[in-house]
Amino acid sequence: MLEAILQVSPLAIHLMDLDGTVRLWNPAAERLFGWSREDVLGRRAPWATDARWEKFRRHQEQATQGLEPPCLELELHRRDGTPLHVELWAAPMPPSTTGPAQCLGMLVDVTERRRGEAHRQLLSEASEVLGASLEQDATLEHLVRLAVPGCADSCRVFLEEAPGEVRCVVAAGLDAREPLDAGTPHVPDEAAVSRIIASGEPALHDAQPPSWLGVPLAWPGRKGAALVFSRTGRTFDARDMALARELARRASLALNHARQYHEARQAIRAREEFLAIASHELKSPSARSSSRCRTCAPRWSAHRTPSPGSGCTGGWTWWAGRRSVRRSSSTRCWTCRASMPDGWS
Repeated sequence: MLEAILQVSPLAIHLMDLDGTVRLWNPAAERLFGWSREDVLGRRAPWATDARWEKFRRHQEQATQGLEPPCLELELHRRDGTPLHVELWAAPMPPSTTGPAQCLGMLVDVTERRRGEAHRQLLSEASEVLGASLEQDATLEHLVRLAVPGCADSCRVFLEEAPGEVRCVVAAGLDAREPLDAGTPHVPDEAAVSRIIASGEPALHDAQPPSWLGVPLAWPGRKGAALVFSRTGRTFDARDMALARELARRASLALNHARQYHEARQAIRAREEFLAIASHELKSPSARSSSRCRTCAPRWSAHRTPSPGSGCTGGWTWWAGRRSVRRSSSTRCWTCRASMPDGWS
């Protein structure tokens, strides 16, 4: 019966000597780690090395003595080298008079749970950091630094200068300064980045590590942009794609807020310049001030030709009546007293 339980258990179960020699290895352990029973029986467990192995061995020794809680979270690795987060539940076996002390362990894979928690933490931090910046360059810099090393080994932002021509404007990571080259698997070429921008759809190169992932990045005023992640340890998957798209969406909102902020600043600056002139000239309700708009004056000169001998120079003035500046002000030519044509201000 015990053998049948070990065979059908969904949890990885092993039995080890305190020195790490494997004595039992069930099918769930084979599926979790990738090593078969023949690979590990009679040998030291291959999934932990260096400091991780010492931590595991010390936990087993103390668990057999009742000095440690039965559960320990460890970061191990599979046979293909991919990282693996597990919860190890250990219990000492009854002492034997002939053999060494042994410890039975059950391992629960919590890799996806920890990965989801890390993604939620990254997005929460992204909302806080990106929302605090009102400068486009600073927002893009924060964006790539958030992604490394949380979800990629390197991250780049590309802007489209012209159809088919892209330029990397900000990058972070160890290989972030490598040029675009179709021969380098973790660095997409210009054609691949241009396709992402033109189609508005993400692209994924996941044949084998290293791999890259690209998503479009667009905000009002700038549609030709892409966010590209690269990784050498493992390939990207659908969860990474969802994280990248959500990160790009939040970055787009932050960049749009930065654009609106600058437009508001420009409008306020223009209003303050006009009010400075008006407050200087309009000292009383019967005063008049004259001003020529540098942008509109050439257009007005082409629109209206003064009559011969009138001496009109196309200058405009705001004439304030005696009763109320706001209620009776009108725009007239200060030479010929003609009203400004419709559509001009």
